[in-house]
Amino acid sequence: MGALVLDVEGLQPTREEQALLSDPRVAGVVLFARNCSNPEQLHTLCTALRDIRAGLILMVDQEGGRVQRCTDGFTRLPPAAAFGACHDRDPQAALQLAQEAGWLMAWELRSAGLDISLAPVLDVAGPEDSCIGDRAYHADPATVARLAIAWMHGARRAGMAAVGKHYPGHGLASGDTHTQRCVDTRPAVALAAHDLIPFTAAIAAGIEGIMLGHVCYPAVAQQPASLSATWIQRWLRVQHGYRGLVLSDDLNMAAAAAHIPALPARVQTAWRAGCELALCCNLGSGRAALLAALRDSSPLPAHTTRPLQCRPGTAPDATAIRKRLQPLLQHSSASLARP
Repeated sequence: MGALVLDVEGLQPTREEQALLSDPRVAGVVLFARNCSNPEQLHTLCTALRDIRAGLILMVDQEGGRVQRCTDGFTRLPPAAAFGACHDRDPQAALQLAQEAGWLMAWELRSAGLDISLAPVLDVAGPEDSCIGDRAYHADPATVARLAIAWMHGARRAGMAAVGKHYPGHGLASGDTHTQRCVDTRPAVALAAHDLIPFTAAIAAGIEGIMLGHVCYPAVAQQPASLSATWIQRWLRVQHGYRGLVLSDDLNMAAAAAHIPALPARVQTAWRAGCELALCCNLGSGRAALLAALRDSSPLPAHTTRPLQCRPGTAPDATAIRKRLQPLLQHSSASLARP
């Protein structure tokens, strides 16, 4: 079937959380800003989580801009759109900066004990009412692909795999899947000619993980992409030839719940559709109930998740990279406020 990725509520796992994370159906832990006060504390937390069970994948959203969970003691990263704006002025400089930002971000997280930043965002920038906003690199799919792949190569230099999101593309869908059902009515040919371009490029570049979003594309399937075997099996696996790990976006989000109200049923549907890792965040006491409801599910084989756990890489020149990123931060300072 598949496995779960859960969260923890504080700076150290509680006894109850230790018991939950010992369950073989839990393959990973996703961390939030509440779990990180500084690099030393984060390293202590990661060590404690690995002591619970070897092989847990530890991940976080560290895209930059308004989606950066680890801040104090970590480099403040520009939003993706800042690299896109730079690309309009100087493409070669933008690609170099994107590569260096991915390298520095990955090195800092790896040094603190984390395996993965859930990035890069491969969505194409869309209308103002899209929740993606400046999380997207650009409105041109080919530019998105170039910058995201540069970022991915940088992360690999630090020994970090990449997880592209939100397949098959959230940027042109209005609304926010965190809070509402989102529908994109365009035909499949339009998606293939636009939104899917960065994903197919990243797959060709060997990206290790792809995260499915919760937008519904009724021209292809009636279910949100994260719950759709059509999207995962027929498109992602067969048509695109993708062989890496498939993750869902957080299944506790409203857009997924609107399709299947019961969380255990949502998880099982995502697994059957082809999501090997199902993220379920901010459940509180509901985590134990979810595991109990899934007690008859077979755990994902441990070797399946190995592509997301890499050997340490090369250390970057952090001071020099921070200096080169500073103009992008200044240019986009208004977008850096935490939502």
